[in-house]
Amino acid sequence: MFASLRLTSAAKDEGIATPFPRLLRCNEPPSEVEREAILEHIASVREEGQRLPGVLDPGGGTVKKKAAVDNRRKACAEFIRLHINLLYGPRGLPDEVLETILHHTVQSAPDRHRSISDILRTCHRWREVVLLSPRIWSVLPDITEEDFDFAILLNLNSESALTEAFSLYLQRSGNHPLTFIFCPATPAIEYSFIFFRLLVPNSHRWANVRLFVPCFQLKFAGPQLENRLPLLHSLHLKLYGINHKEGRVLGPVNCFRACPSLRHVFLESATTGQEIPTIDLPWSQLSTFYESTWISGVSYVCMKDVPGTRDIKCHLRTGDRGSRKRILSRFSTFTITVLHLNFGFRSDGVADWFSYELTLPNLTDLAINYNAVPAGSHLSAMSVLAFVRRSGCSLKRLVADGSGKVWDDIAPGTLTHLLLLCDELEELQCGPIPSDTLKYLTTDPANSGSVLAPRLRIIKMEIPGLDDDTGGGQVLNLDCLALNEMARSRVDPGIGYAGVEEWFTKPAIILRVSDKNTYRTVFHLLEGNLPSGSIPLPTSPVEEIIKNWSELLSQVTALSCYKPQKPGIIDRMKPSYRTRGRELLELTKELEGHRIQNSDLLILQKYNIPGLLDQCVIDSAAGRIPCAPSYKIPERLQAVRDKWRPLLMQENAVSRRWVLSTGMHIVYIPADSELREGDGPWTLATGGALAR
Repeated sequence: MFASLRLTSAAKDEGIATPFPRLLRCNEPPSEVEREAILEHIASVREEGQRLPGVLDPGGGTVKKKAAVDNRRKACAEFIRLHINLLYGPRGLPDEVLETILHHTVQSAPDRHRSISDILRTCHRWREVVLLSPRIWSVLPDITEEDFDFAILLNLNSESALTEAFSLYLQRSGNHPLTFIFCPATPAIEYSFIFFRLLVPNSHRWANVRLFVPCFQLKFAGPQLENRLPLLHSLHLKLYGINHKEGRVLGPVNCFRACPSLRHVFLESATTGQEIPTIDLPWSQLSTFYESTWISGVSYVCMKDVPGTRDIKCHLRTGDRGSRKRILSRFSTFTITVLHLNFGFRSDGVADWFSYELTLPNLTDLAINYNAVPAGSHLSAMSVLAFVRRSGCSLKRLVADGSGKVWDDIAPGTLTHLLLLCDELEELQCGPIPSDTLKYLTTDPANSGSVLAPRLRIIKMEIPGLDDDTGGGQVLNLDCLALNEMARSRVDPGIGYAGVEEWFTKPAIILRVSDKNTYRTVFHLLEGNLPSGSIPLPTSPVEEIIKNWSELLSQVTALSCYKPQKPGIIDRMKPSYRTRGRELLELTKELEGHRIQNSDLLILQKYNIPGLLDQCVIDSAAGRIPCAPSYKIPERLQAVRDKWRPLLMQENAVSRRWVLSTGMHIVYIPADSELREGDGPWTLATGGALAR
């Protein structure tokens, strides 16, 4: 921070001695008498320097004489610089300005308390400024899982260093508002002493607080804290509860309900499955809050993360009808804009409450997860329609997710009527969309005034699997013809996608399936543009051949060739090693001799031959293909892959619109989308290899 105030060797050699050696050995500011004397000396030396011959003076003189003049000139300049710093450098700052600088220094230091200790040892003046600054001491030492050696840092008695440090900070901080983190890793007598004897009596000074304490400890301190928190601005509270199996009921904590300055709150349970008391808070005055709680089998998250707005987001994970009503009753129904409802554990009566009673006029985001709808529940698409009608809300995002059957028995026209009430809907996630709704969602440029959900940009459909008991036969009844027409009209053909990362951000139709069989079959149906009620194309002789290729390529890693109890090492002496190698050689010859017809393209996609060839190249690089060096199988398979690539890419450019992506996703993209080399053009454009 300070420039060096030591005289250089040139200044000493030239005999320009400082009349103020004391000031050069400390950071104290000069007195008034010293200031005047310094100014006189500076003027005298400056005048002497001006009398010296100039550097470019053509006057005579030996080289030695010129060097002496140059040294004298440098000594004068150095003397002037050092003594100007005595007057106008940082040591001349008023104490108030210096205190502000030091305050910001410790604020930005990685280790605040070690920085304070370093400043105290720098010089007498800095020490005095820091000792007399309440706000520098108003941030108390952190008590966290990491140990802090106050005994060494502050030269305190090691047996009670923590208590002494807190007492010292509280004394030096005066009446300044306090900031502290009190999150002891384990219960200890010293921690309890600090909390009850030092922190609680100073609660009228609490400003920004992070507490991690057992709930019984907070309840015990509650009467001393209630109505004594006038400065509390930010509260992060994490509570240890009691085991919910004990059956004890904890009363609410009321000590924070009357905090006039409280604006930011973060609440969380320490451990899932523990009981904690209800925390009463002045919810209406909070600018932001986040509450994640597990109480008596009730799990929920409520948050307000945008200051200056009234928007509240609620995620009700578990709990019956009464508990969920109590959670939402703390807020005005006009302030809740996001609601996520889980149906499953302890959801008794929630479906009826949602269908016939709950009203949220300003809701814009509704998500329903129905992985386990309780028996006897009447939750359905009609429930969502009734809720939207009663609330009069205009949703921008609607999600019906999970493996339940909320959309399975949907009555004709129900989803269409629901979307008619959501003119501002931008994202829809649900199960298979009925054919009648798909037709209404198809936009017509000639009649743009009657478009259903005109702002809808992202549609994600969860397709039940062929191997899934909950799926039934829905995949075969997927109206691919109507879905293709809707996708073509919704995804702007003028917006090309420059890579896979943009598929989920720009307008898109995305299907997600649950198993590999469904993944390939749905893609096959969509590319065939098959209407409702169709089944996969009849099996042809060529398809039988390609299906056999798929089975052989899937087993190319030759698991039977591994050594017993050494799954990563192939035993080349086993008979199966040569047998596998010969089978793979015959397969390679078949692939090399096959001539792709137009009708083969979809079948190759259906059985993922391009993706399997990609995997074979990877396996060969890892040395997992039997007899690879003998028959040059990796090179020959790669040649087959490179030969087929242009045909599949050309076919993709002409007609293909659906792309298989990782994570069991099938994405519809515009025809002019750019499939870049970095995105894996073989994989993306040709259906892709399954995620492994």
